[in-house]
Amino acid sequence: MRAVGHIIWEPFRRLLSRLGPDESSGELGDFTTRPRVAAITLLALGIGVISAFVALGLLRLIGFFTNVAYYGRLSSAFVSPAGNHLGIYAVFVPVVGAFFIGLMARYGSEHLSREYAVDPLEIQFVREVMQTKIVAFPAGASPDDLRRLLDTDQAKRRQGLYPVIDDGHMAGVVTRDDVEQFMRAMAEYGQNGHGARPALAQYARSTPIVAYPDEPLRVVVYRMAETRRTELPVVDRGDPGDLLGLITLNDLLAARTRDLEEERHRERVLQLRLPGRNRERPVAKAS
Repeated sequence: MRAVGHIIWEPFRRLLSRLGPDESSGELGDFTTRPRVAAITLLALGIGVISAFVALGLLRLIGFFTNVAYYGRLSSAFVSPAGNHLGIYAVFVPVVGAFFIGLMARYGSEHLSREYAVDPLEIQFVREVMQTKIVAFPAGASPDDLRRLLDTDQAKRRQGLYPVIDDGHMAGVVTRDDVEQFMRAMAEYGQNGHGARPALAQYARSTPIVAYPDEPLRVVVYRMAETRRTELPVVDRGDPGDLLGLITLNDLLAARTRDLEEERHRERVLQLRLPGRNRERPVAKAS
C-alpha cells in the first residue's frame, strides 16, 4: 500500500517542486505552499462530490416516503404533501414518524441516542443551582473579623472564593491565600507601624470572572474550563455590582447527579414492553 501511494504521489511532488520551494527547505514565501496542499485539495474535491451524491440520495429518500405516506405510490419524485387526499388522517403521518424516531432514539444505537438526547446542562440555569447563603467580607474588615467569618460552617465546608462588599456592592473577590497575605501585612504593620495601613480591598480582584443567573449551566461549564476557575460569583447582568450568590463546580456536579438519579427512576417506572421481548411490567415504587 505504501509503494502504491508513493507511485501515485511522486508525479505530483515533482511537478509542484518546480513551481515552489523545496519541501525540505523549511522556508515559505508569502504566496507559496507545500506539495501536500494538492493532496488536500483533491481530497476536498472528492469529499464534496461524495457529499453531493449523498445529499441527492437523501432528497430522493424524502420523496419516496412522502409518496408512500401521502399518496400510496412507489416513487422517489420530490412532491409536496399538500395535494394529498387523506383529509384529517394526514395529521397522523408525522405522528407515526415521530413515534418511530422516538423508538430509534430510545432503543437504537448509542450514537443515535446521544444525537436525540437533551443535555441537562442546556435546560438548567444558574439561578436554579447557585448558592445564596455565602460568606462575604466587608471591604474594611479587620483580621479578627475575617477569622470569625472564616470559622463559620459555610466557609469551612464548601466556599473558597469570597466576595468583597464595599458600600453594598461587590468590589471584587479574594481567596484564602489573599486573606492570609492581608493578615500578614496587617501583622507587619502592627509591629512597625510604617507605611499606609493595608486594606482588604487592595488584595481583591476587581474584575473577577462572573456568572449570570439566566445562563445555562453548559455556558458556565465552558467558562470554568476556559478560565480554570471552579467558583464564580453570580451577579445581576444589568448591575455587575449586585451580588446574587455563588456557583461552584460541585454545584454543577450535584445538578448533574440529581438529573441522573431522576432519569434512573423514570426508566425503572416507565419502561415499555416491546414486541419480541419477554419483560415484566415493573411496579412503580415510591422514591
